[in-house]
Amino acid sequence: MNGVPLERVEIFKYLGVLLRSNLSWSDHIAMVCSKARKLLGLLYRQFYNHATPSTIKQLYLSLVRPHLEYAAPLWDPYLQKDVDALEGVQKFAMKLITRKWDQGYTQLMQMVDLPSLQHRRLHLKLQHMFRIIHGLCDFPSIFHETTSYCERRARSHLLHQPFARTNAFFNSFVPSGATAWNHLTEQQVTASSLQAFKGLLH
Repeated sequence: MNGVPLERVEIFKYLGVLLRSNLSWSDHIAMVCSKARKLLGLLYRQFYNHATPSTIKQLYLSLVRPHLEYAAPLWDPYLQKDVDALEGVQKFAMKLITRKWDQGYTQLMQMVDLPSLQHRRLHLKLQHMFRIIHGLCDFPSIFHETTSYCERRARSHLLHQPFARTNAFFNSFVPSGATAWNHLTEQQVTASSLQAFKGLLH
């Protein structure tokens, strides 16, 4: 670039996200899980014996969960080991909140009244799709070309899904986002606003 050779690297951190040359997000997920676990350790040491469950829950939602969801539509994992690693962090947080160390994850989510991180990532991805399709944010034109409206189907909101030769690309944002979008109802995709769209997701 400008006459200067660029060094080839296998992994690079850009805007807080670890990018790997093979499009694997496992390194990034391991990084955010490690950071979140350290924060949970701090909450445990400072607040577990002194704060109410509602206070610890709010601290988790304010200080920890954002790290587990930053840029999540981009790196939303499809490998079960990565999904489990993220959910494991939230499971520990819920045990801190409820002080129920022998409960399963499903029971803990019901007790704390929080959805799984995987469920939230799907909603975050769909919300970003809504912004793009309705012109509420800038996005490279290739997305619009790749996911133009499909008129040959009965449901006018269906998007074309690009062909993917690898699992990494198939599960990346554009193909997986189009797949998730195509499972929505006509009422959802034609919502009058982003806020209305959020209310129709379940």
